[in-house]
Amino acid sequence: MKSVIESRVAERVISFRERSERECFVNLLNEAEKTVDSLLLADAMMALSDSLLRLRPEKPLQPPRLTPLDTLPVGPIFKADSTKTDNR
Repeated sequence: MKSVIESRVAERVISFRERSERECFVNLLNEAEKTVDSLLLADAMMALSDSLLRLRPEKPLQPPRLTPLDTLPVGPIFKADSTKTDNR
């Protein structure tokens, strides 16, 4: 009778250990999956933000000042003749 009880206890202990190891393994895989997903997402976000910053063009240089083609002072096109009178 004692050997039957000991064998049943040993079977239950083995079953408990196997079940506990499976649960621990599944929990470990879930935890590792979350960690890897977080690292991959962070890496992708960093690469994306770096690539977007590099695509932004630099501010263009100010164009050189253009000199006017005609540098003469502005004046009337026709000069008024003071000797002429208006006869209408």
